[in-house]
Amino acid sequence: MDEELSAVTINQSTPKPQARIIWTEGNEEKVQLINTAELTFGRATDSNIVVKDQRASRNHCVILSNPEGYLVMDKESANGTFVNGEKVVKSRKLNDGDKLLVGDTEFRFELIAPELEATIAIQLSYRLVWDNEGQKIAREIGKEGLTFGRNSDNDIVLKDLSVSRAHCKIIQEAGEFKIIDLESTNGTFVNGHKIAGPQVLSNEDKLLVGHIEFIYEALAQEPKTLVLPEMGEVIHYPLAEAPKSIEVSGPVVVDLKDVIKDYASPGGSVRILKGINLLVHAGEFVGIRGPSGSGKSTLLNMVTGIDRPTSGEVIVASQSITKLNENRMARWRGEHIGVIFQFFQLLPTLTIIENVMLPMDFCRMWKPRERTQRAMELLAKVELTEHAHKLPSALSGGQQQRAAIARALANNPPVIIADEPTGNLDSKTADHMFTLFEELVAQGTTFLMVTHDVDLAKRFPRVIEVLDGELFEKRSVDIHEDRPA
Repeated sequence: MDEELSAVTINQSTPKPQARIIWTEGNEEKVQLINTAELTFGRATDSNIVVKDQRASRNHCVILSNPEGYLVMDKESANGTFVNGEKVVKSRKLNDGDKLLVGDTEFRFELIAPELEATIAIQLSYRLVWDNEGQKIAREIGKEGLTFGRNSDNDIVLKDLSVSRAHCKIIQEAGEFKIIDLESTNGTFVNGHKIAGPQVLSNEDKLLVGHIEFIYEALAQEPKTLVLPEMGEVIHYPLAEAPKSIEVSGPVVVDLKDVIKDYASPGGSVRILKGINLLVHAGEFVGIRGPSGSGKSTLLNMVTGIDRPTSGEVIVASQSITKLNENRMARWRGEHIGVIFQFFQLLPTLTIIENVMLPMDFCRMWKPRERTQRAMELLAKVELTEHAHKLPSALSGGQQQRAAIARALANNPPVIIADEPTGNLDSKTADHMFTLFEELVAQGTTFLMVTHDVDLAKRFPRVIEVLDGELFEKRSVDIHEDRPA
């Protein structure tokens, strides 16, 4: 293995460490040095860092500095402040390299020694590259190594029946990375050969875990000179010249842990969900497929809190919903989840615009004078403006489904759960609605959608197959017509 590089020179003596915040805006990377007691974030123009993002509050959060270090404090923002995927409760200490999420904007917190000029050499690092449903995925290997397996607590979770629950791991030892098989059922392979013990990895080695091939490759970087500005000044680097980060998932939004669901029947208890584990990150678009009776609707009911698991835990948007009573659950659901039901569930005595405004009235997330305007904007998105003041009975099934979609978007929820939302639409309208869903995902919404439409299923970046109460990842390119249940 290539010899690791270390820092080459530091031209100035090292004073008391400072800190900085790094983030991307447009096509530039920005850096803000922290040299004051408070650094404020928010949409308000008098914030130290103005976050141009509707999911950020006007006065969202603040970083406080003191002799002991740095703290981030949420200022009762609407959508919360997150550090490394965990919601900040009151305040939290910041450590070097922490990732701070404000709205949909990610900031990186770094401790620095503010020399005016330093020549830096970055140590040689390695990553794994593999194909995920037709897309190239890369994951850098840190000092702690990586674990592989079907269990959700692995660093790389592989929903492949040929992969063991704890299959193999990569460790760093004496400056080298080694791969070790964890007594897996089907073995671990390097360059086509099954390994019998720890094996040192070399650049461009091919690893086979189950049916998934990984390529181990070096990321050599040249030394560079970094010139820091005067304290407090914002500096800009074009993205083409900025250090590239390996793909990093957003915060976890949906986390199901060993969820079991049993139902009583005349013949005895029936297990519908069999200890499932599922992680969905912010901004993911996940398709859910499977034959009738496989557990798809039960899975959605677990995520929305419409039903409770027999055992296990369901965490959505940082809230363990299994611990909420019915009243708190209803309000929490209205604020955090948009639900698109298969059979509309529109209230027949309310007009279409009143149905769309209903979640806003219940949760009071929009001012009364804003609700009508927002409802009309949502109806325009689904092409129902001219039907706003009609009762649902005056609309076709497809139009009622579009109204149900508008209602699900009413409170701008971070998570949308959809059960066959395009099942009653013609192909042209279904395609239009799916494009709308893709736009919402691009803006940071997390979307879980059940569908039997084969053509639409191929457009999901990620597909979960539900079979007999268990979950399996499925490649979009391998999706074919469902067999009869």
